[in-house]
Amino acid sequence: MEVTATARFVRLSPRKARLLLPTVKGMLAQEAVAQLQYRPQVAAKPLAKLIASATANAEHNYSLDPATLVIDRLTVDAGPTLKRFKPVSKGRAQNIRRKTSHLAVVLRDVSPGAKSVKGKKAKLTAKQTTKPAKDTTEPKPKVVSTAGDPKVVKHAQRSDDRTEVKQVAPRKSDRQTGRGRGDK
Repeated sequence: MEVTATARFVRLSPRKARLLLPTVKGMLAQEAVAQLQYRPQVAAKPLAKLIASATANAEHNYSLDPATLVIDRLTVDAGPTLKRFKPVSKGRAQNIRRKTSHLAVVLRDVSPGAKSVKGKKAKLTAKQTTKPAKDTTEPKPKVVSTAGDPKVVKHAQRSDDRTEVKQVAPRKSDRQTGRGRGDK
């Protein structure tokens, strides 16, 4: 089951808030709140408050155990920008933009058996187990070096267990392309 919580018009730059998203995504909700309490970033406090609110929503509205809630999605969108002006010399004014954010979190309830493996580690192990083993019976082709024009650059590119030699023409200089002239 998924539980959501949103915080709109938070006086915080979206760019600053997005810096914390990878650190808490995929964590248990209680651990994320505990970790965000000790972070020095300005965005840590509103994010911790939002996650705690989503946990309270899950506990009160759906009678879910807060210990089994994992952060599934966490988004930060830009809100409206408040425009202010600051007086400067000679009667002029400079713009000041006070940015706002819309925060949203989605918590997912996990079963008690999956509680021991959490977050990104669980995703990585799932990918690794579903990955098929490489077939080593087929020999790999060798890279063939040709003694050709010294100006031609050769690049080896790897794709689907084959190595191909791709010839690329050298870059033209500014004199050849007509760029770099002072008459423009």
